[in-house]
Amino acid sequence: QYLRAHFPDESAVAPPFYGDMESLELDDPRRRLFWGHFTYAQFYDRCPQAWFITFLRDPVQRLISQYRSLHNPENLSGGWERVLPDHARTGLEFAQQASFEEFVMSEDPFIEGHLRDLQTRFLSSHSNREHPNYLSSAIRNLSECFLFFGITEAFQDSIQLFRYQLQSSVDYRAKKFDRNKSRLYDVESKDSAVRQRIEELLTNDRRLYDFARHEFAARVMRMQQGQQLSAHEAA
Repeated sequence: QYLRAHFPDESAVAPPFYGDMESLELDDPRRRLFWGHFTYAQFYDRCPQAWFITFLRDPVQRLISQYRSLHNPENLSGGWERVLPDHARTGLEFAQQASFEEFVMSEDPFIEGHLRDLQTRFLSSHSNREHPNYLSSAIRNLSECFLFFGITEAFQDSIQLFRYQLQSSVDYRAKKFDRNKSRLYDVESKDSAVRQRIEELLTNDRRLYDFARHEFAARVMRMQQGQQLSAHEAA
């Protein structure tokens, strides 16, 4: 919603992405903002001149949030659930009734696809997670190919950095029902098998997130130094 606020002309905003690249109307010259859950690789292949923006989140927090989202029947709205293939619908039905432990331990392709190194998969140049550059390409893309990335756990600093980096004059004033505000979840589990499974599922995402946090902190520091220098010069 914040990005939409930068485009007063509604025709500049493409329809949401639900898995069909053709529906994004990439060839329509009016379209300037494309949004949805597409991977960097699949969108870059179709539109290499695009500017990419994303947010990263603590991998364990994201995993817990994913369970709560798929487990909550109130979230089955908006159109995405209607385009699921049969095998995915079966996995979604399981998520609706599963405990958190059952969800994490599941080997259902739909469930595991939402958990295993999902952030690395979305940022990597390679769809095969066995590729030797699977993680390294995700780190490089995030660092060198994205116009901007933020950190969910540092949301206010992220918005401030976005405005500074892109010289945006648009305030962040999300309406209550447009704000998907994250909360911190209890990440402890008494089941050692569950803890081990979580670690195995998030091996690459943890390394990607650690890099992102350090890179983000360095960018925030440079922003603050630049602001101090500007204030000093103005004085």
